Amino acid sequence: MLQDYIALVTLHLKEKRAPYRDNAPVNVTIPKQRCSALARESEEPLFGTAPTSGAWMLVESEGPWGADALMESSIPPEVAAELSRRSKAHGFRVLLLRRSAGKPDGDTRSCFLVRSAQGQTWMERMDVDSPAALLDVDPEALSRPDPPGLGETTGPLWAVCTHGRRDPCCAEHGRRLVRLGFHEQRLQEGLWESSHQGGHRFAANLALFPHGLFYGHVEPDDARRIVEAYQEERVVLDGYRGRSSFDEVTQAAEYLVRRLISLTGIDDLVPEEQRQLAPGRYQVTFSGNAGRFTIRLEESEGPMRPESCNKPKLTRVKLFSEIDVQPDIGPAGFPTV
Repeated sequence: MLQDYIALVTLHLKEKRAPYRDNAPVNVTIPKQRCSALARESEEPLFGTAPTSGAWMLVESEGPWGADALMESSIPPEVAAELSRRSKAHGFRVLLLRRSAGKPDGDTRSCFLVRSAQGQTWMERMDVDSPAALLDVDPEALSRPDPPGLGETTGPLWAVCTHGRRDPCCAEHGRRLVRLGFHEQRLQEGLWESSHQGGHRFAANLALFPHGLFYGHVEPDDARRIVEAYQEERVVLDGYRGRSSFDEVTQAAEYLVRRLISLTGIDDLVPEEQRQLAPGRYQVTFSGNAGRFTIRLEESEGPMRPESCNKPKLTRVKLFSEIDVQPDIGPAGFPTV
């Protein structure tokens, strides 16, 4: 694999590529060593890699989007800059959404206010006449445990990252997933394309809201299974990156406990406490429907890899492994979902 990494870096240093368009065809020729191909070939673990945020503002904005989607979109720069400032100050993330069919009908745009924290999970939909109306939303509303009543409570949605100007893997794999993975009308109704979710090398990336569940390397055949399980408040563990309201250590711990005892309910594990026992060693305690569990896990360094096709600088993979779980329970077999 070292030769592959060196080849990828050499490719990026020598090759001058034309800007990648969001609407590039699915059958575009992809170099052999894209970042997502390297991540798959090296079997880089997905768990513990979800973006971390307990609150989201999902804003409809017809494409195209630039590399910085919020600042290079149909949203006026002054509005985008203020939304960016508020998101950093108040601890929420902004994602842009669009329908695959193109521009929305009329002048209104949808905005979803989302709280993904466990026990405080809600989503409201607002329709705004102009992007400037987004600044009328009190950013503190996204930190409240209950819906603020600024819009209508709405059902779940699923967003596929297709942000090609941020990374070509997201366009190639993401758009393929959108076109081939959601045939049924009931699945298409909740489907949106999104701007950068984080983790280009895990394309195609799929996010489920309001719970903020993230999946990577999603193939079209996986999409229906993941979404149908989510509609039944279950988690599919294959491809599961984690829940965004958890930090990366808790995400990894949750996945390892779920795998060990075949827990698939969304709220089966509730984090109670996290402690750092030593450098690179952690202890996380969960309560929930199946009882109380304490897992000790270790963080280690894996091989070098590029974070994205547009960032050839190599960084190390972060790995998490189980040391032990108390109570001492044997594996119950892998979940069937």
